[in-house]
Amino acid sequence: MSTNAGSHPPVQHATARVEVTGEEAAALFIDLMPRLTRTVIAGMHGAPHTAGMTIAQFKILGRLSERDHRCGELAEALEVGGATLTVTADTLERRGLIERARGLPDDRRAVVLRLTPAGQALYRALKARAVASIGALLADSDAAEREALVTGLEALRRGLESA
Repeated sequence: MSTNAGSHPPVQHATARVEVTGEEAAALFIDLMPRLTRTVIAGMHGAPHTAGMTIAQFKILGRLSERDHRCGELAEALEVGGATLTVTADTLERRGLIERARGLPDDRRAVVLRLTPAGQALYRALKARAVASIGALLADSDAAEREALVTGLEALRRGLESA
């Protein structure tokens, strides 16, 4: 199966066995990412208490849902400048979704950002909406297609974890 820039690979029937390269699978995934992202974000904007929230704010909530972060490391992980992170974090803090904590055991001057209970609850609601948005896209798929998707995504996760 080969792909041309801007085109989608032909749909393969469940009974057809076609050797697909990693690059071909990656190309399809990259082609789908912008639309998937738009779908997920549209679903998240419908969640309670998200009026006026930006993509940058959603990204901060997502990162902080994994663990607390020092400001500098979070800015680096999100590939934004420190000043940009500060402004965005200030807005989330005013909304009661994150808090700044000072004084780590190894560095009392360090500032760590963490989700508040309200931020945790909002993140769970956002994640549920994102899952529902993607789940709706898979509504017409059959069990074998979903199983193949999960298998592929698990391979992608392994690749990320070993990178």
